[in-house]
Amino acid sequence: MSPALSAVPLAFLISNGERPNSTHLASQLAEHFRLRVVEPVFVTTETLLDSDVVDQNAFRARHLRSATTGEVGCAIAHRNALSSFLETSDAWCLVFEDDARIEAVCYLRERSKVYASVFSQERPTLVNLNENAVPTRPARRPKDAPQLSVPPAPPYPATAYAINRAAAALFVSQQTPIRSQADWPRTVEKVWFYVDQHSSVTEDTDIASSIDAKGERSLVSIGTKLSVWSGTWFVLHRAAYGGLRNYWRWLILPRLAFHGDTLLARFSSILRH
Repeated sequence: MSPALSAVPLAFLISNGERPNSTHLASQLAEHFRLRVVEPVFVTTETLLDSDVVDQNAFRARHLRSATTGEVGCAIAHRNALSSFLETSDAWCLVFEDDARIEAVCYLRERSKVYASVFSQERPTLVNLNENAVPTRPARRPKDAPQLSVPPAPPYPATAYAINRAAAALFVSQQTPIRSQADWPRTVEKVWFYVDQHSSVTEDTDIASSIDAKGERSLVSIGTKLSVWSGTWFVLHRAAYGGLRNYWRWLILPRLAFHGDTLLARFSSILRH
């Protein structure tokens, strides 16, 4: 039996109701979607040493550093949401973090018809709903989904996204134990990524992040960066990548896209002034 295509989409909200405006967000979503609330997960530094919970070697290979407690807790919460989704008969669902902001939830509900159309192909697919998840330069419009964009590299962050069963199953498997950030779990199998740049969903950047309170994510040494670009990093950690293609797709391409977008944004700013 194929998964059900419910008239009212299923949505998960990762929240304990404590962050600013999270209660309002829950009310918005409950009015237009079949809402389920998933509790956030908090882990201790001791938990990071448990190989059943987090594979630090794989995480270090993919993110150039060890995982933080916030990252692991966030990844587990997303995994819990996707696991709950896979227990349903729904073909796809939406997942929101509680720092998501929806300007027009009625419009987002209408846009969900676009996501359902993309998911009808049944290949592993994720649609990032954060309007700012792609670089500032124009993104390619795919023929199979002209209302969406195809980013040059898999998009960050995981503020809000729609996902189908095939992709959810891959991510749950990949993240048991946790091997990468929740924003973009790495899989050997190909996942199709889209972005809805007209979803009316953004991230509330005024809310303090609990993922990296100490600023550890930006602390990557010059030596490590040189190792990445020279290919030495791949030689040292090739077991975590499964091949040179994944090394390019998971590590090099996203960084090229990020740096290219940064340079373009600065150049555009200069031209405007």
